[in-house]
Amino acid sequence: MTGINIRHKLVWTLVLLCVIVNISDSLDHNGFEDEERLDSPKILRSRAEFIPYLERKGIEVNPHQCDQIWSPYHVAIPPKSCLPRNRNKFKGKYEPSAESVPETNSKPDHADLPLACIGKEAISAEVRSYQSTVDTIVQLATQGAFKGKTFEDVAEFVDRFGHRITGSESLESSIDYLENLLRQNGAANIQAEDVEVPDWRRGKEIATMLTPREKPLAILGLGQTVGTSILGITADAAVFSSYEDLMANLSSVEGKIAVLNYGGPAGEPLGMGNNGYSALANAGARAALYKSATTFSIYSPHARRANLYYDGVTPEIPIAYITLEDADLLTRISARGEQIRIYLNMQNIHRNSTSRNLFADIRGKEKPEEFVLFSGHTDTWDVGQGIQDDAIGVFLALEAFNLLKSLNLIPRRTLRLAFWTAEEYGFKGSAQYIKDHSYEFDNLSAVMEADFSCLASTGLVYYGVPELACILQEVINLVGSATTGLLAKAKKMSTDLDNFVPLNIPTISLLGDDGRYFWFHHTEADAITAGTVNSTEFDRCLALWTSTAFIIADVENKISRFNSEG
Repeated sequence: MTGINIRHKLVWTLVLLCVIVNISDSLDHNGFEDEERLDSPKILRSRAEFIPYLERKGIEVNPHQCDQIWSPYHVAIPPKSCLPRNRNKFKGKYEPSAESVPETNSKPDHADLPLACIGKEAISAEVRSYQSTVDTIVQLATQGAFKGKTFEDVAEFVDRFGHRITGSESLESSIDYLENLLRQNGAANIQAEDVEVPDWRRGKEIATMLTPREKPLAILGLGQTVGTSILGITADAAVFSSYEDLMANLSSVEGKIAVLNYGGPAGEPLGMGNNGYSALANAGARAALYKSATTFSIYSPHARRANLYYDGVTPEIPIAYITLEDADLLTRISARGEQIRIYLNMQNIHRNSTSRNLFADIRGKEKPEEFVLFSGHTDTWDVGQGIQDDAIGVFLALEAFNLLKSLNLIPRRTLRLAFWTAEEYGFKGSAQYIKDHSYEFDNLSAVMEADFSCLASTGLVYYGVPELACILQEVINLVGSATTGLLAKAKKMSTDLDNFVPLNIPTISLLGDDGRYFWFHHTEADAITAGTVNSTEFDRCLALWTSTAFIIADVENKISRFNSEG
């Protein structure tokens, strides 16, 4: 009898194990169950979510391709078949650890060509020849003399200067500081070039719900927004939960403060489609309070620029972002039929100023007239410390410069550091550079910019010819477990790179987003804190970004231009 019971227990144990395995297999390979909502906060959004989202937008995606279409508002994990062969530590979900170190000096198995390199065997072979160089870079960045250095240097920078809004003394002092660092480190051809920029200063900003009860509302006026009168505005609120809701009730906004509890298209918190500003301003609204451009909030309003809403024709009324919590609160109260009355006072100063782009070179050893721009931007909004946007981009370029110099690695082409100013006001620094230097662009091989944080060493985003995709996929393979390994393609990145795409110049971005970037983006939370900064990830980003820059500047042939159709 006891033997029968034991056999029964064994059978049921096996059945239970099978059920557990089946449940596990039903999960997407990044370890999260599929969900219907794309805007729910979580780290590393799954392909199972990402692809249907694109398909709903009419974008066809081959589920097996490594060269993915990408949106700056999402992170997608590549299919397992696209991951570099030596990514033994990447077992379905990226779990960075301060104790773990990337594998180096372990050659990836290149028996199979990446899909991006089919028919491009010569390019693939050339990039693979850099394996020992990349191993040295990865080792130095993650285990050697540069381990922790990016964190230490960028922390000192943001602690010293804080936020660096365009036109401010803190921005100009920070540019002086970077110029001095370049001189101390022996950079060549250091130049600062003037750029005329907006100088908008935030003054007093107060928002209070007066009825049905009194409650302060946290707001951030958008950069270059107009203000209220000195006495402010007291008015009823008209609350809308969607663009369609606004348009169906547009006549109700006259003389009121419009509260817009929606952002861009579903799942794209920064998307500007159908924001409704022109309609409500023309209909007589006195001010607009939009839900912050994020999918997650701990009572943190976000900053942004008002000229994403102002068009030069529509009347300009005060615009501010409110927190997700307050947007939902006002929506619930309004849905119950209760009247909401708000007091709003926004003061600011508009003027113009002069800032500077900053440049320095590692002069190429064989083709110095050809060059690769290697960039980040120095300015921020007037909140937080701007660590992820974009002090880390600046210091990844600076540390890469120092790392290559320490190894005496000089590429064939010139690697030109470019630190742009006034990016937050619409990429004005890079636009001025294009205006002043377009005569040099026949020799410009590619433009690289790190402006998507470094919460994790997620991968690379590019726009250019298929040959560029092959190069980048092979670079990712060489770097190995120092990166999650995503390679994606995007025509619009919402960074300075967007100024170069219409010129048919190849562009490459570091992707450091793990799904949380827009939680902190343009808020007080973009600062040195345990939740937003990981020194190990900074080291991994440095390994990937340095390897990419060196190989792009050193390969035999200049990167081909993509055609006008893209």
